[in-house]
Amino acid sequence: MIEAVARGQPQESGFVDRVGGRTHEARVATFLEFACWDHHTHGKGDHRMNDRAAQRLVTHRPEIARDSVYTAIVCGDIEEVRRILEERPDAAREPGGPRGWTPILYLAFTRFTYQPTLDNATELARMLLDRGANPNDYYMAGDARYSVLTGIAGEGEQDSPRQPYAAALFQLLLERGAEPFDIQVLYDTHFSGDMLWWLELVHAHTMNTDRRIAWDDPDWPMLDMGGYGSGARFLLETALKKRDLRLAEWLLAHGANPNAASARDPRLPKRSLYEEAMREGQVEMAELLACYGATRRPPVLDEEEQFLDACFRRDREAAQAHLQKHPEYLRSTRAMFAAAKRDRPDVIALLLDLGLPLEIEDRRKARALHEAAGSGARRAAQLLIERGAEIDPRDAIYNNTPFGWAAHFDDAGMLDFLSQYSCDVWHLAFCGYADRLREVLRS
Repeated sequence: MIEAVARGQPQESGFVDRVGGRTHEARVATFLEFACWDHHTHGKGDHRMNDRAAQRLVTHRPEIARDSVYTAIVCGDIEEVRRILEERPDAAREPGGPRGWTPILYLAFTRFTYQPTLDNATELARMLLDRGANPNDYYMAGDARYSVLTGIAGEGEQDSPRQPYAAALFQLLLERGAEPFDIQVLYDTHFSGDMLWWLELVHAHTMNTDRRIAWDDPDWPMLDMGGYGSGARFLLETALKKRDLRLAEWLLAHGANPNAASARDPRLPKRSLYEEAMREGQVEMAELLACYGATRRPPVLDEEEQFLDACFRRDREAAQAHLQKHPEYLRSTRAMFAAAKRDRPDVIALLLDLGLPLEIEDRRKARALHEAAGSGARRAAQLLIERGAEIDPRDAIYNNTPFGWAAHFDDAGMLDFLSQYSCDVWHLAFCGYADRLREVLRS
């Protein structure tokens, strides 16, 4: 296409022929790969890009939608799916397409924001299930089992957006026999902490089945996370990390153990949940845990944690006393990164006044502005920039700027803010900041 433009030749025919591949089969495969996520797609920005690419493909080549039962399902073409299934009911269970999945997996993993898909997904699932589709179908992502429910819930390390119709589809799958205690769903949704929607569905469903007894053990072994802790510990710890009192109260009210033992994984906290809440300054969370029977025990802090505690209480005198004893804390990212992630510009200001370097970085070469950008901590990012932080440093793992970290999470507010300062032309272009891109290129 670029060569055609340079020669002044018509573009449209050549452009359309190259959308997704040179053959119909190649375009169909490309469409299904863009329209449905798997464990190789990472970041909301990439998911949005793939969705738009799939939309362009089906706009230029509408015949893609009726190529197969897989494309008809992804495109929400209910009449075509009905026709195929009436002619050949076995098509509801047959694997195929570029990923070798069954139709219900394509339906569960699609993130195609095409109106017929949004309108008809639940009815399409019902049609497939009525003809024998397996509600517990899955594919293997390495050694992880990515089930139909996993696809519906999304999120995970891939940061897949949740389907608008996820709750209705999840409920239908439970009614048709999907395993309610899906560990991959639990793991994937703990990143955002937005777990209550499916926990409520699973609890309500299992209360009407013989699986209801699973909730009687307060450690919730049906959701056991192995080295990451019991189901109750993992869930309550997630609520604590996300400062989500509503989730914590639901968990406790439904029997989760407020004294659940710490995880075996050596990287995870060994304190009680109550101690962790107090250590994080979450007094209301600690009181909630105590109301449901948690043992009240003040946390024992190591010396650097005492320094952090003084900083977050903005006790300058105590913080200075710790630094006199431990000047090496001025070379530690622990306090600065914690303040950036928690969006505490007041604490960042204190740390800078105490002598911590503005551009302190960890072994990954990530800096406080990276952490603020990746956590949606707008006030912290603003304070860092006002104090003169470098705008576009690159970390050593992803070779990404803070603006790139915000782009990974598709954080519109943070992107809007950082775009005023960043010269990261790749992400400015990718995220559509044309005016700022012009400024940067002019300079």
